[in-house]
Amino acid sequence: MSAQSDVMVVAGILPMLYRIIPTTVDEGPSGTATRNYVARASDGRRWFVKAYPASADLEEERQALELGQFARYGGVPVPNVRRTLVGELIATARARIES
Repeated sequence: MSAQSDVMVVAGILPMLYRIIPTTVDEGPSGTATRNYVARASDGRRWFVKAYPASADLEEERQALELGQFARYGGVPVPNVRRTLVGELIATARARIES
């Protein structure tokens, strides 16, 4: 998949699964195991989006996100995770972005 089509997939997933209406989506800083994007929403907010490769262990990733949220609730300054409309920590979709 090309970088342009990856951005289009991210732009399409945000409104469907998060009710975030992006005005722009750009490639973000490189991750160690993810492809990252920065989306700016129509309300002016910026969102950091991580796309996992098909080979990722999503259960392990969910556990790491849950641990981070637990730390946040305890006062540790870590970013909040936006859950999907159905309450999931990680959105899964047929159009997964491959690395």
